[in-house]
Amino acid sequence: MSLVSLELADRIAAHVKSYGHVSFVEFERHFPEIVGTEQMTFCHPTVVLWQSLTGEFIETMAHLMTSKRVFMWPDPGSMVYILDGKWLTLPEAKTIRPYKKPRWLKVTFHHRAPTPQDFGMRLAA
Repeated sequence: MSLVSLELADRIAAHVKSYGHVSFVEFERHFPEIVGTEQMTFCHPTVVLWQSLTGEFIETMAHLMTSKRVFMWPDPGSMVYILDGKWLTLPEAKTIRPYKKPRWLKVTFHHRAPTPQDFGMRLAA
C-alpha cells in the first residue's frame, strides 16, 4: 500500500518552487502534519537525512524526487540548519557509504536539478 499523498505532494512542490530551496526544518514549520516517528535515510540505513517524520511524508518526498518535481541537493556546510535553528545530533556523513553508526547527511530540496556550477564546478559525492 502506497503512503504517497498527491495533495501533500502538490503542496510540497509548490512550497519548494516558491522558496527556491527548503530544509527539513522549514518543511516541519510549514507542514506540521509531517512530524512523526520515522527517519528518512539515503542509500544505507545509517545515512540519515532527517528524523521524526511520518511515513507518508517520506514516501511522498520519494515520489516527488522520482518524478523530478523536487531535487535533493547536498548541503556541505551547516549554515542552512544553523540559521533554521535545528539540526540532528548525529555525526556528519562526509560520503555516502554504510557507517557502523548512524550519520547525518545534510541536504536541502530545490525545484531544479543541481549543476556543476552550483558547486563550484564539482558535485559533492
